[in-house]
Amino acid sequence: MIEQLITSSFLILAVLLLRMLLRGRVSRRMLYGLWLVVALRLLLPISIPSPVSVMNAVDPSGAQQFINQQVIRVNPDLSDALSTEEDSPSREPAASPISRGMLLHAVWLGGAVATGLTFAVVNLSFSRRLRRQRQPFDAPGCPLPVYLAKDIPSPCLFGLLRPSIYISPQAAEDESTLSHVLTHEYCHFRQWDHIWSLVRTLCLSLYWFHPLVWAAAAYSRSDCELACDELAVATLGEEQKLAYSRTLVELVREKPRFSHLAYTATTMALGQSNMKERILMIVKSPKTSCSALAAVLVCLALLVSCTFTGKTLTGAQAVDSLEQSIHFQDNSIAFTLPAGYANAEDWNIQVYGRAGMDGAGMSIHLFEAENSDRSWQAGKTYTIDLAEAQYLELSMDVSLYSDESLSRTVDLLAKTGGDNTLRGYNTVYVTFPAYQDGRTADNSFQYDTQPFDAVLQLPQNWNVSLPAREERATGGPLWTSVEIYDENGPVATMGFSRYERYEGGDLPREEYYKAVYPNLRLGSFVNWGDYTPVRTEEGSESALATVTYLDPTQLENHPGAMAEVPQVQVPGILCYNDDLTVYTAIQFAEGYGVDEGTLRTIAQSLHLMPSEYGLSGKRFGDAYADRDYSGIQVLDADGNDVSKILIDLWYCASDAYDVDGMVVFETGDWVSLLDNHPQFIELTNYDEVLPKIFTPRAIAQYEASDVVLIQKTADGKVYRLGPWRTGYSYAWALTDLRGLEVQPDRIVAEATYIKNPGYAGAGEDPAYVPEYDTVPFTVVKQNGIWLVDDYTYPERKNG
Repeated sequence: MIEQLITSSFLILAVLLLRMLLRGRVSRRMLYGLWLVVALRLLLPISIPSPVSVMNAVDPSGAQQFINQQVIRVNPDLSDALSTEEDSPSREPAASPISRGMLLHAVWLGGAVATGLTFAVVNLSFSRRLRRQRQPFDAPGCPLPVYLAKDIPSPCLFGLLRPSIYISPQAAEDESTLSHVLTHEYCHFRQWDHIWSLVRTLCLSLYWFHPLVWAAAAYSRSDCELACDELAVATLGEEQKLAYSRTLVELVREKPRFSHLAYTATTMALGQSNMKERILMIVKSPKTSCSALAAVLVCLALLVSCTFTGKTLTGAQAVDSLEQSIHFQDNSIAFTLPAGYANAEDWNIQVYGRAGMDGAGMSIHLFEAENSDRSWQAGKTYTIDLAEAQYLELSMDVSLYSDESLSRTVDLLAKTGGDNTLRGYNTVYVTFPAYQDGRTADNSFQYDTQPFDAVLQLPQNWNVSLPAREERATGGPLWTSVEIYDENGPVATMGFSRYERYEGGDLPREEYYKAVYPNLRLGSFVNWGDYTPVRTEEGSESALATVTYLDPTQLENHPGAMAEVPQVQVPGILCYNDDLTVYTAIQFAEGYGVDEGTLRTIAQSLHLMPSEYGLSGKRFGDAYADRDYSGIQVLDADGNDVSKILIDLWYCASDAYDVDGMVVFETGDWVSLLDNHPQFIELTNYDEVLPKIFTPRAIAQYEASDVVLIQKTADGKVYRLGPWRTGYSYAWALTDLRGLEVQPDRIVAEATYIKNPGYAGAGEDPAYVPEYDTVPFTVVKQNGIWLVDDYTYPERKNG
């Protein structure tokens, strides 16, 4: 499709240029015939590799990559899997990714159907109108049926299988005029213009979005009439030139009342704007000389060779093109053999890996028939359905028999971005730190960890939630643990911890884990051993392990003799990310019979990445952690509860406006930028923070607020005037949020807050009466992430 668009565009421009250069030098019928080549290029998916193709001068890979690029739709309910309430629901699986190619194809198909239906309705309506009013007209010597129709602006030829000539009363009044009209319309029939009118509307329907195709249709329609004039004059005789010209002038006094591009009827009149050119062409009657004919044929041959062909690729370019074509969509991995590499038998493509089968890993090999028979087809797209098996590993080795030095190896599962949901599994996002319970001055660095998501696949009957508040672990070595359970009870616990990146250069890659997990490997009560990697990438690794710990039910039976306490062994899974310098650990419950295949599947899928939304460890900070918002519920257009996201965004936006704390910003030095205002402070992460909270519209709103005063200097730094005292914390005063207007990617909420939140001990003061007010609060979803689009902060107060 990309090649057809590019080559047809080049061809249309070339024909328009030839049309202008050859005007008056060759017959109009020859110029009209050039549009046949354009129609064939638009309708025939021909692409023969050639060194003279225009595709060799362009690189369509950018457009193809744009089409293949994924548009990930993040289900907002995923962010609610870890809430601050007890018995919170687990995260739902992510919605299937929708590729940009699918979206564009749907838009194209909708436009093509709509345009085609419009053309069909217009022509059916015109046909019914003609049938209602037409009267048979006796026209001796005319090979086609002739009808008299009153309500037509111009004589025409209409009909596909049984075309007829329709004449207006004006054309029937004079015998000479009638002869000219019948000859003109019969010449349309001789040129098969009633067929080409249908081809023209088909091209417009398929390429409804392409302005050059509409221009080609308009110019070809004009050339159709000029060619027909030329043939009509040749049929009538040279002595009829002036009389025929007068007939045209008489018949175009009225402007046609229907669009000539929408109708398959051939109309004799195109309006007075074209009349001057038509009369000049009739009078001059340009003939095609041998030299002009030769020039046209040479140009035509060059155009066909340049536009009915495709890009020729070298072996290295072909391998690059195949690798670039690999993409993930609809839970499938797809790759396309480039059409520009003509020798399809030269491909040697090995697709192999391991799949989870009955609790164990099994080696698999795909496309063995194509490889052994050398039956790969150039231009064909091959697909691997990830739902057919639980793929633990999936790789592709690509090489050419003619040049084995061009071999490549591609990790196909990496192309899924960690979102390849397996059959029988859900993709789960767990955000750490999961809560702030247990935070102290000594362990605050753990709770201040930049939020990150542990993304993994769990069996569909497993769920994840926070433990009840009184049961939350408040110590290490794993922090803010969450519970994994099925319908029968506990399955495992999952927690996180931070570590210091090892900067030494003498530790082998396979032993790097020892620098990551010393607290787990060397624990006296709990020890993680038998480290077995299952997925290793640059800066990240997940592995299986065996967790050994003292049986807690036997501790009191062996006081002072820890060596005699029986030990318990359970499976475990570890994963670290060296960019985030964090790791997660999953410890399975004693007695839970998890099989080896499930363990490897979970470990293979486990990735750590920055949190999908949110901004810093100060989300739901300790100042807000104990607030009870269980009564707030806002649902998105799909019925998912997005309350926690809205509350989180309210806090983040409030912190951005908060002139007292400015929690979301990292601050630098205080400087004097304006006279009498020495208290500007540098916001060192301003450009990083704001786009994670606000849309561009809301950022402009923020920068124009009278609560803040932002100054940007020439060196790219951002400063804020502060602190101005508002008199209270706007965020702390929030009491309710409710949805007023809910759309798929936009929610307008009404926030209720206390205008006079009072003072310490106000809750016990019988004289204290809170006053409430409401403000709008609008969020929109951009690229799957909810952001603040409108936020109203109270007028600043001096003090």
